[in-house]
Amino acid sequence: MPTGPLTLVADGKHVLSDFWTSVGIVVGLLLVRATGIWWLDPLTAAVVALNLMWTGFRLVRHAAGGLLDEEDRGLLSRLLTALDTRLGQGVIRVHHLRAIRAGRFHHVEAHLVVPEFWSVDRAHELSENLAARVINELGVEGELVFHTDPCHRIYCAMCDLDDCTIRREPFRDRPPLSLEGGGAARHAPPLAARGR
Repeated sequence: MPTGPLTLVADGKHVLSDFWTSVGIVVGLLLVRATGIWWLDPLTAAVVALNLMWTGFRLVRHAAGGLLDEEDRGLLSRLLTALDTRLGQGVIRVHHLRAIRAGRFHHVEAHLVVPEFWSVDRAHELSENLAARVINELGVEGELVFHTDPCHRIYCAMCDLDDCTIRREPFRDRPPLSLEGGGAARHAPPLAARGR
């Protein structure tokens, strides 16, 4: 289903349904005239009616999803891809990802895990720069707000920060972020991603 403004989507679907209705009527009449089988006309009308009902159902479903803060998995997947490429050297993990779209404007929130010994200024600067780069890469109108969380040393195995003096265990690997939380460390909370 398209993700543009709902009124434009609805207008486009309306024009398409009018087109298919007209085609169905003409095809039904031509079939009856060519074959003489009278029941082909109501059969074609039933197919056209089903198409109209399906189009209406999808539009109502899409509108209800927007009103009920339905998850936008496409946007969340794009966000995860953009964030995943930026993990490392202080960007330890991202979790509690939420995305809300109102028209063209996107509001995204997430928790950003940073080294616990970093100053507030350093963590804030990193989160602001990361947010600006991700929004720019996505090419969307909106904002990305990070809430910074300290690592509390539970992410050591997936943290590749070179100058870490409080490390409990060596860096092993950095699992990719995922909507299902498959990229979490064994001690770390899973990535909870949902959109509105």
